[in-house]
Amino acid sequence: MKSLIVITFRTLLLASIAAGLAADGELETFVPRVIGSTNPIWLDADGDGRFQSAFADAQGIVEQHRTDPEKLRETLPRYDAAVAVQVESLMSPASN
Repeated sequence: MKSLIVITFRTLLLASIAAGLAADGELETFVPRVIGSTNPIWLDADGDGRFQSAFADAQGIVEQHRTDPEKLRETLPRYDAAVAVQVESLMSPASN
């Protein structure tokens, strides 16, 4: 079983994937597998009642601190790498 956990400053996503041999256990060239997964489970860490993506978080940060790079650098450590990458993409010359 594999689990995926994605944590951002405001949202937590949990999903799990399980895989195994098919029920008949046939072992030939093609090995059938049974795969199952959970739906994502969203935990509302900031209590605002809605999902907000890393991109949306980054947009808010950039809107708030675009003219003050020092403030932007001070804000980023409160967020995870996914948000930081999105901020970088929004601040790149190609996106302006």
